[in-house]
Amino acid sequence: MCRRLLRIRGRALAWLAFLAFLFVAGFAVAYRGMRWAVAADELPSPATAPPPAGSESPGSEPPGSESPSRERLRRAEPRPPFADRLLALTQLAEAAEAACRCGRMAKASEVDRQACSAFDALLAAHRDAGECAIRALRDAPPPPPPALVHVVQLVLRAELQRRTEVGELVGAALELLTRGPALAPLADTLADGPWLGPAHENAVIALGQRAAAGALPRPAACALLAALWRNLEDGGSRTRGEIDELALAWLVDGNRCERSVAAARLLRDQRRRPSALAWLRTHATPELVATAAADAARDLPPPIAAATLCELETAVPRLTAAFAVVASRDPDAVVDRYYECLAHDRLPAARRDLIAALGLATPTPVVRAALELAIDADPSRDVRTQAVLALSAAAPTKAEAACHRILDHAETGRDPIALAIVVFALQNLQAAGLINAVARLARRLRDCPLSDESRVLLERIVGETLPPALLPSALRELPG
Repeated sequence: MCRRLLRIRGRALAWLAFLAFLFVAGFAVAYRGMRWAVAADELPSPATAPPPAGSESPGSEPPGSESPSRERLRRAEPRPPFADRLLALTQLAEAAEAACRCGRMAKASEVDRQACSAFDALLAAHRDAGECAIRALRDAPPPPPPALVHVVQLVLRAELQRRTEVGELVGAALELLTRGPALAPLADTLADGPWLGPAHENAVIALGQRAAAGALPRPAACALLAALWRNLEDGGSRTRGEIDELALAWLVDGNRCERSVAAARLLRDQRRRPSALAWLRTHATPELVATAAADAARDLPPPIAAATLCELETAVPRLTAAFAVVASRDPDAVVDRYYECLAHDRLPAARRDLIAALGLATPTPVVRAALELAIDADPSRDVRTQAVLALSAAAPTKAEAACHRILDHAETGRDPIALAIVVFALQNLQAAGLINAVARLARRLRDCPLSDESRVLLERIVGETLPPALLPSALRELPG
């Protein structure tokens, strides 16, 4: 009986031990499953998990897909500071300019590509590149090198174009303009766009006053004032009438810079142009008239510009450069204005400048016909003489006969000024390769009452045109 009880007890203990083993094993499996589940939750999802090494080419990952370790490594990479990048760009600009001066265009192109890459990297690495560039230019010892000013100008333009709010940046750039005339190129960037607004009005007017005093180039300050008025009118901050009233007041009482901007604006207005012309002819200084004429030649339509210049001609001695600008834009407009003045026999000084401008224009048949008509029919001796010089540039083969007519005339043939113009015409014939014509005219000019300067120029032209061994006989024996 006792043995039986012992066997039963042993079996029970064995079953209990077996059950305890199963319980421990099950608990261990369950615990390990919980750890796997937690680890699986911490792993990246399939959409954001990094691909296996070598499965994709470098740079093919979409934005935001890099692993935390790779992102930490990327952030740990040292970046050149802005000053170093700006210095490198300045050196590249100087190298490109030096290569261009030496005629090494391939080298200049290579340096330019490097500069473009460095410029893009600078803008990408510094979101405040505009402020950093202005600060660097402010801290540079005066005067800053032109290459540095040019690079800062490019950075400023790029920043103005990529930002939506530029008021403070423009204000800082305007403040920088007060530090010297070497920084005037920045004004071109600020004036070339809708950057200036009501918040900058006082600063721009103050720059105009500094320009009138000579502390800043006047073209830079005038460009800023004109751009400010344009932006105020386009943005609705000022009406056209308000700006015109201010322009009229500045034309009378403003400083030199303000008067230049006011005159240019009033001349562009068809309603106010007659009154502006009347004031300029009677009250303006020759300097202001010349500035207004240059602005009109550049900005007004060519026919209107030519008529405006003819009206301003009565206030200044010569406006040849302004007429030449109009002739380069539209020679026919200058020809039409000359014909109109010739038909009414008015404004001989303007007719002379119109003919001089045609000598610098493209020598079209219309231009050559106008020059030949001026030689034949213009009642002014000065206009006829100027037409000879212009014809020698536009049609050299027809100029020799016109030069002989000047020499044959009883009045112009003894006038040193007219004879000097014939000598200048001789230079055009020399450039055209008309050696015999140069020799024939030189033979006659040697017997004329030339000024000392004209005689020296004549001998130089003859010496450069004819070989020394043939020079004496050529001047004596060439057929007429």
